[in-house]
Amino acid sequence: MSRTLPDRPFALLTVEQAAEYLLVSKSLVQHLSAARQITFTRLGRKTYFQQSDLDEYSGRQRVEAVYNPSLSDMEKWDSERIALQKQIIQLSNELIKMRARIDTIEEKMSRRSLFRKLTVWIKVLKKKEKP
Repeated sequence: MSRTLPDRPFALLTVEQAAEYLLVSKSLVQHLSAARQITFTRLGRKTYFQQSDLDEYSGRQRVEAVYNPSLSDMEKWDSERIALQKQIIQLSNELIKMRARIDTIEEKMSRRSLFRKLTVWIKVLKKKEKP
């Protein structure tokens, strides 16, 4: 497998040369071309490949790395999560206190309203009794 590859950019490579270029076996190149996973040219009974098509196939096989956070990152995220949970609890407690204050104010306002209505009724009743 120590043949040299052609220097021309659009030169056609044989199955053996394509296998050497991709660093795989000849049978895998044949399988990939039969499965139409690599673009190829057929001249008579021979199969040939362009280097650009092999590069394109090779690029499709690339697998991107997955970010694996370190332990310190996870500890940082955990401490941020705990801090946010504490803030949520604090805000919830403040909201409960504010609701209680609103209820108290509404209760006072409703008492005042009732008191005003009663005074109006008392005045009306007193007017009726005066004749």
